[in-house]
Amino acid sequence: MPFLITLSVSLLALGLGIYVGFRLAMRGANSHYQLRLREAEEVLRGARGEAETLAHEARLEAEESLARELEKLEERKQQREEQLKERENQLREKELTVEKKREHLNARELDIKHRDQLVEQQTERLEKARKRAEEIVEQQNEKLESIARLSTEEARAQLFHNLEHKVQSEAAQHFNEIREQARLYASQEARRILVNAMERTAVEHSAQSTVTVFELPSDEIKGRIIGREGRNIRSFEAVTGVELLVDDTPRTVLLSSFDPLRREIARITLASLINDGRIHPARIEEVVERVREDMAQNILQIGEQAMLDLGVHGLHQDLIRHLGMLSFKNTQGQNLLAHSKEVASIAGILAAELQVDSRRVRRAGLLHDIGRAVDGYAELDSCHVGADLVRKFGEKADIEDAIRFQEADAGTRSLIATLVHVANKVSISRPGIRGEDMGRYIQRLTQIEEVARNFNGVESACVLQAGRELRVVVSPAEVPEDQLDLLATELAEDIQRRIIYPGQIRVTVVREYRSLGVAK
Repeated sequence: MPFLITLSVSLLALGLGIYVGFRLAMRGANSHYQLRLREAEEVLRGARGEAETLAHEARLEAEESLARELEKLEERKQQREEQLKERENQLREKELTVEKKREHLNARELDIKHRDQLVEQQTERLEKARKRAEEIVEQQNEKLESIARLSTEEARAQLFHNLEHKVQSEAAQHFNEIREQARLYASQEARRILVNAMERTAVEHSAQSTVTVFELPSDEIKGRIIGREGRNIRSFEAVTGVELLVDDTPRTVLLSSFDPLRREIARITLASLINDGRIHPARIEEVVERVREDMAQNILQIGEQAMLDLGVHGLHQDLIRHLGMLSFKNTQGQNLLAHSKEVASIAGILAAELQVDSRRVRRAGLLHDIGRAVDGYAELDSCHVGADLVRKFGEKADIEDAIRFQEADAGTRSLIATLVHVANKVSISRPGIRGEDMGRYIQRLTQIEEVARNFNGVESACVLQAGRELRVVVSPAEVPEDQLDLLATELAEDIQRRIIYPGQIRVTVVREYRSLGVAK
């Protein structure tokens, strides 16, 4: 019995041990399974992340490749557009060139038509003259035939008629002799009055030059005037329009320009720069601008002094300024202000001799060339320009007429106009006073500059090298760089077409772009 109990207990314990072992084994297997499952999930998540990373990198590479391709396409597109624009510009330039040639051909055609018309008109006049000559010959032949058939009474009547005509001719001749004697006496008296006027107003005259000699304090200053690589002298010439000649002459430089006002501004500017000691392009422009402002006041003072010298009062401020401008203008080698003052003095003396109001005559004489002070005047219409100018600023009709009727082919003049005209002829007829070649030379240079200023985009133009070079400064905003050659060519063609000149004229077009910043 105890054995059975023991056996039962042992079996029960064995079964319980087996059960507990089995449960423990199952729990360990389950833990291992869960661990492996978690490891598998982590591997799966890593694989998914790596796959997503690879997919993102592949997408980025695809986008970068696409962007590079788009950039290449955009560059090709821009290149094509630039090529198209360049071709359009070339076509536009060709169109402009063709248009210019067409206009030139049209002008030539019009000139040829005009010449043909002149030839036709001359042919018509010659034909009319030939017919008129034939008619006169026929009339003379008829008269001869009628004379050959005259009777005695008719011949006597014809003889009396011829004698009457001869007597009338002799009487007219005798009358002409008496009138000539009276004219001779009047001429002698007028000559006496003119000589007296000339003696009382005798002044010195000197030929006007186109070069001003400027003395330097030392030869060392020449290098500073020229500047590094010539930048100072180039800036000086471009701003003033005056050619600065630096040679081997000790302590001397030359200022060359046909315009006396430009030379005076350049002289004062150069003196100011040397005294100041700072010579560079920016300083040159600053001093030139200041000198031009001061010169406006100096011109007004010169005009007022001319009025005081002649006892003329009450002129308009603009007329006084124009009088001052005459001091810096020449006509055929003669200073216009000195000439105007001399004409006013001579005319005033003539008026006093004839008991005419000498103050009005001096006023008219002082203003008779005022039209030449206006820039761009033409030699033949300066009288009309001056007359319109004085009328605009309140001068009376007798002064206006005295200025307007100074032309050689003018009609009936008033007494004041006649006195001024005579005084003008006396002033300009002295030996050595007028220089015809110099006057035409200055007028030609002025016309060349005026032609250049009429082109679009031209800021300034000045003639250098005694008329052999035209230097033109253009605005960089209006004239592109690729149009400079075309502009120079058009300028040369226009000058060649419109102006007669000796030799050759070199046209230089300058385009300079500047950026300005101000620090405050």
